[in-house]
Amino acid sequence: MFQMYFTSIELVLSALSMNHWPIYRGPREVWRKTGDDCESGRREVFAQDPDGCLLMIAENLVGDRS
Repeated sequence: MFQMYFTSIELVLSALSMNHWPIYRGPREVWRKTGDDCESGRREVFAQDPDGCLLMIAENLVGDRS
């Protein structure tokens, strides 16, 4: 799996759609615990390239969730 982070994944999602790349999962919002009472989030989508490699394309969400 190869991970790529962007400021926004909207343009990447458009390019994937225009090129008919299969979406494996997402886009989805994921929050993970980063402290005793805090979570950090990201928006992510998983796609497969033509060779079958899994790509995670993500953007960090601004702020934390308590």
